[in-house]
Order: sequence, then C-alpha cells, then structure tokens
Amino acid sequence: MKKIFKIVSGILLGGLMLAACGRHHHHGFSEKNAEKIKKRISSKLDLNESQEKNLDVVFNELKPEFERMRELRKSFQEELLKQLNAGQLDEAALNAKMAEMETQFTSARANFVSQAVRFYSTLNDEQKEEIREKAAKFAERMNDRG
Repeated sequence: MKKIFKIVSGILLGGLMLAACGRHHHHGFSEKNAEKIKKRISSKLDLNESQEKNLDVVFNELKPEFERMRELRKSFQEELLKQLNAGQLDEAALNAKMAEMETQFTSARANFVSQAVRFYSTLNDEQKEEIREKAAKFAERMNDRG
C-alpha cells in the first residue's frame, strides 16, 4: 500500500511541478525574443510603417502582463519547492497561488485578445489571408498531436 501511495504521490507532484514550470515551446517574453517575434511578423506580413508602430504598441501593452505572469509562476515554483522540502504540502496555500496565477492569466488573455483584434483590423486583405493560412496550418498541427 505504501508503494502505491508513493507512486501516486510522485505522479501528482510531477504533474504539479510541470504545470507550475510553464513548460511551453517558447522562451518567454524577453526583450530579445520580443524583437525577434516582431521582426518575423513584420517580415512575414510585409507590414508598412504604420502597422509596425501598431505592432510595437501591442507588444508594449502586453509586456507587463507577461512579466507579471512570469513572476507569479516563479513564486508558485518557489512555494511548491519550499513545501516539498519541508515534507508537507499546504493545499490551501498552493490553491491560493494557483488562483492568483489564473486571475492574472484571465486578465492577460483578455488584453491579448483585445490587442490581437485591434492589430488584425489594421491589416490588408493579403495580410489577413496569410494569417488565415498560418492559423489553419497551426490548427492542423495541433490536431495531429492528438
């Protein structure tokens, strides 16, 4: 029975840690990465000067949101490791940290969608078609993963 408990506990804690680590296929929202992303968007969509300025506004608006999410994720990781090292998990404290992260994510998501809609409205038909094609390919890749 103790062996089963250890296995289940290990799986649960591993899942918690992976969730807290924010393991994604990107490298965060650093200035360096943001500049690379902006250059790629500008190049792929052949943005004009006005559209590039709008894209800068979008990134500047979103940067604080992503930085706050990074801070909250780091705080959760530190709290989880502290509790793991102490040998006992505080469910209420971990849930409170996760709730704080979820609240920030909801806010960031709403701001991101708003900014994306605003930026999309500045694109011409050819640029919008390019985005539709990329979105379709992305959806197909995601659906193929299962």
